[in-house]
Amino acid sequence: MTDEGREFLESDPSSAPGPSATASAAKVPARIPARTPGIPRALLSYSWDSDEHKDWVLALAERLQGESGVEILLDQWYLMPGDDRLHFMEQGVSQSDFVIVVCTPSYAQRADGRQGGVGYESMVITGELADHILVSKPQFL
Repeated sequence: MTDEGREFLESDPSSAPGPSATASAAKVPARIPARTPGIPRALLSYSWDSDEHKDWVLALAERLQGESGVEILLDQWYLMPGDDRLHFMEQGVSQSDFVIVVCTPSYAQRADGRQGGVGYESMVITGELADHILVSKPQFL
């Protein structure tokens, strides 16, 4: 990967001014692969704390997919420079059976503060959970 591509992937869309910073017309929709029938799919959600942490997450993804038979959606595999990161997060959450969260202190802080990609992804996850919760109110006669 080029240094320019790495800088793009590491940039924080929330730090740019205005709402158009995260919804640029130049963005390309994420390339989520077609599902493999009968194989569970999981999105791996994590914060980009450091290169060492990203390497650890990559090794976890390889192990989960290689040894456990779970299809993993990982930004390092499917998100290319110029791709729409927000679209990747939305599609990853909605098209997965599970979301695996690697929760570091930085991840928790960003999620709680709704900051950056982690903050946006946590909102998408929360929304998806809310859509699937069965709520029944007691009926009083």
